[in-house]
Amino acid sequence: PKLGRFRDLLARVVAGEAGVRGERDRAGMELEKLETDAGMRIPHAQGGVAKAFAEWQRGIPRDETVFAYHLAEPESLAWAVTPRGLEMKKLAGRGELRRRIEEFQRSVLEGKGSSTGNSLTTQLFGEFSYPYRTNPFWTVVIDDTVGALAMSSLPQLENARQYLVESHTVRWLAAAHFLGSRGGAEWRKEALAVADPVYNDADERLGRGVGERGTLQLNRLPGTAQEVKLGFGALAAREWRTSLATGMEATGERLREGAAKNPDVLHIGTHFSLDRERPELLAISLSSVRRPGSVG
Repeated sequence: PKLGRFRDLLARVVAGEAGVRGERDRAGMELEKLETDAGMRIPHAQGGVAKAFAEWQRGIPRDETVFAYHLAEPESLAWAVTPRGLEMKKLAGRGELRRRIEEFQRSVLEGKGSSTGNSLTTQLFGEFSYPYRTNPFWTVVIDDTVGALAMSSLPQLENARQYLVESHTVRWLAAAHFLGSRGGAEWRKEALAVADPVYNDADERLGRGVGERGTLQLNRLPGTAQEVKLGFGALAAREWRTSLATGMEATGERLREGAAKNPDVLHIGTHFSLDRERPELLAISLSSVRRPGSVG
């Protein structure tokens, strides 16, 4: 019956009938889920691949959702996985998604409002069921297209006046198998942020006799401190141990010490500088004003 219904909807779309595309897409997703479930019941599907996936899935913390994407033409696929289930849906093709992401990036850089951010949040995350999209921790498995997205600028699903990262802790991974190295360990709930360093002599936070002044003169990034206060305030409300280094405390020494403790969340809100001799590398630009005896 479901296959017959899908074919009927498909014929109506081809005939140009308005208002049935959404129903057709939902019917197609139901069929794909049936095919996936049936495939997992085939004896060969119970072999190494399926067992490895089940083991990997059990290692996901209970308050985390893993989002993964396969971008192709004419349509793409997205998955949301938790320890309790898996959900799949269709997305626009790679080219269309790239166009939307580039449009959103331009609007962010130019400081202009754009509805593209709302549509990207909805398409990439918002169409999944409530238990998947409301987990506080998200891991997003990226490729070159999704990886170019300015995630910190995406609006929330429920409130477009707030950012997505104010309600979720989001991290990026190049491949989902990296999650397997955790062995199912829970989050330790430790977070470190280094943001809003002192970059130039005009910074109002400077005083006389503060120490050695660096040669790097960059514009201040005051918004990064506000971003950290909002995000880490939400983490602290969930009983996380948070450490913030801003201003003259945003130094290489503080970053190295904190990173050595392997925090669950490491947030860096700074400028990045190109290495002219090795242009494939970036340097994290930290406070150019150092206290006596400190290491930059």
